Amino acid sequence: MKAKSPQDHLAHEIENLKQPLMGRRAISWALFLPALLAFLILPVLASLYPDSTRSFLETFGMRAAQQAQMEADKNAAPRPTPTGFALDASWNPGEVAGGHQPWANDCRVCHSESFTQVKDSDCLSCHKDIGDHVEKGKLDVTGLDGIRCAECHRDHKGQMALANQNKHYSGTNCESCHINIKANAPKSEIRDVGDFAKKHPEFRVQVATGPKKEDLRRVLLSDKEKAVEKTGLKFPHDVHLDKKGIKGPKGENVMKCADCHVGDGTGVSFKETNMKDHCQSCHELRFEPTLSNRQVPHGSVEEVLSTLREFYSYVSSNRVPDTMKVTGEILQIRPGSEEKKAPAAPLVTSGDAKTRATLAAKEMFEKTACLVCHEISKGPAVGDTKTTGSDLPQYTVAKVTPQHAWMPQAKFNHKAHDNQACTDCHKANESKKSSDVLMPSIEGCKDCHVGKQPVKNKIASDCGYCHGYHLPAHKAEEVDGKAKVTALAPSVLNTK
Repeated sequence: MKAKSPQDHLAHEIENLKQPLMGRRAISWALFLPALLAFLILPVLASLYPDSTRSFLETFGMRAAQQAQMEADKNAAPRPTPTGFALDASWNPGEVAGGHQPWANDCRVCHSESFTQVKDSDCLSCHKDIGDHVEKGKLDVTGLDGIRCAECHRDHKGQMALANQNKHYSGTNCESCHINIKANAPKSEIRDVGDFAKKHPEFRVQVATGPKKEDLRRVLLSDKEKAVEKTGLKFPHDVHLDKKGIKGPKGENVMKCADCHVGDGTGVSFKETNMKDHCQSCHELRFEPTLSNRQVPHGSVEEVLSTLREFYSYVSSNRVPDTMKVTGEILQIRPGSEEKKAPAAPLVTSGDAKTRATLAAKEMFEKTACLVCHEISKGPAVGDTKTTGSDLPQYTVAKVTPQHAWMPQAKFNHKAHDNQACTDCHKANESKKSSDVLMPSIEGCKDCHVGKQPVKNKIASDCGYCHGYHLPAHKAEEVDGKAKVTALAPSVLNTK
């Protein structure tokens, strides 16, 4: 039998192709139409007409409990009705972020309108308190026009991808605006900023210009004339951090920064320093050596004077002997100083209760106690007549500046820098005045940090490493029964 040539095989195939294809086409359509129905037609209908799927959801128990809970909560943001049987799940391009997992099978929570990109209003329905990049009404920045949340925050890239983007601004370029900030925001005090290692100005710090919470201004750390903190206190850090120790009631005491600066548990900031917990063990407020355990309260001038007036009135009316001797020593020296004065003991001096209280008040406010740490000046001739100390000499104590953030627009974690000594960054051991601003300069940070390009033994740091894109979070307050949202910190675009 003669074998078929290749030409015969080719002719045979040509003949087969000429035959009707109904059988094969039927199979193709049979496979194509269900796929078309399941992955296109039904999802589209379910997306366009979500209400019609509600009965199915309730029948099969899908999302009914969550939907009922959201309806019961009048304060909850309105949610779109999910698509029936999660028919649009097949369109999911990837796993959503961990924080969005509860809605992983409900596309309409974020995609409120069919076949449109995620809108900012969709994001803000949950993230109500997020701040803008520029304070509204402060400046018009054309470079931000039309930029949606989702252009920088890209979901469906895995559980941790969104968190990493939020930290390092993946896919964005801060320098595109900030390298020439005056072109985008002419009124801003921010200087042109580029790569941290190559083009970043000296840090701006927030300093207090007065005792009120709003008396805050951001200035360049290099501006020595303006970079001054008006604390209302007298506090020489160098004296308290002397390696040889500092004189106290119980002898020499070698102090550490952590004796006064105690972390608040966040790793970022510290608890407020106060007299009772951090100062009074050395700076006692005793006033009468013959009864050396008695102290005045660390409070207002009226409280101190009233305590003195009432004390000496009491001991005078109860005939405390005038021949009492000084039995208890009161430390009446400025810490770190060798000068020591003999304590005044009003009870062993002649005079009535007012005379003795006056002597004690002058000792405390002008020589031994209040004057050591506070700025003291003479007050009115007569005090508040509703207080018992109104007939004593009056004084005014400068108000102390409340604790505030030094760099409100920067991200910094002290816990991550535990391997460094406090004085490596904050030169407190060299500071002689409480008005000194002890924040580290940019050159100090560059000892360890560089810009985007890796360098041996350095930490590569992009903009997101230290800065946030949005203004600080907002908090809701009730004013006259109505919710009012206020920012927790001033704008980065301070135009004072």
